[in-house]
Amino acid sequence: MQLLPDICRSDSQVWRSRVPLICFDVVEFHVPDRVLRQFGYVQTIPSPVDTDDALHKKDRRRRSNWLTTHARHLTDWDARLALVVQGTPWVGPSPLLEEYIAWYRTITRLIIIPPAEQRPPTAYQPATADFLLV
Repeated sequence: MQLLPDICRSDSQVWRSRVPLICFDVVEFHVPDRVLRQFGYVQTIPSPVDTDDALHKKDRRRRSNWLTTHARHLTDWDARLALVVQGTPWVGPSPLLEEYIAWYRTITRLIIIPPAEQRPPTAYQPATADFLLV
C-alpha cells in the first residue's frame, strides 16, 4: 500500500466501507471484506451479502419513488464511516487463512475446463497453454 501514489490511498475510509453503491435505480454492494489480503490484512471468511433479487429486476419503464425504494441503502451509505472494514495486518502464515481457503473451496469452482476435457487428477489448475478455452 505504501508504494501506491497518495491519490490511490486517499479516502480509504470510503473504499474500505461495506456499503451499497447506488447509481440511479441500480444497487450493487461493495464488499471489501472479500479481498482483505489486497489491503494487507489477514483474509477472513466474509459476512454474507444480502443480494436482494428485486434489486436486479429494476425496470425504468415503471416509475417509483427513488428515495422510498432505496431508503435502506441510503441509510447504509450515510453510515459508511461506521461501516469501514477493519482487519488484522498480515505478517505471515495464519490459521485463519487455512480456514478461509477451506471455506472458499466450498463456494467456488476450483478448476474451469472445457466440458469435453477430462479433469486433471490433481488440484493443479492448468494454464491456458494447457487447455484452450473456447
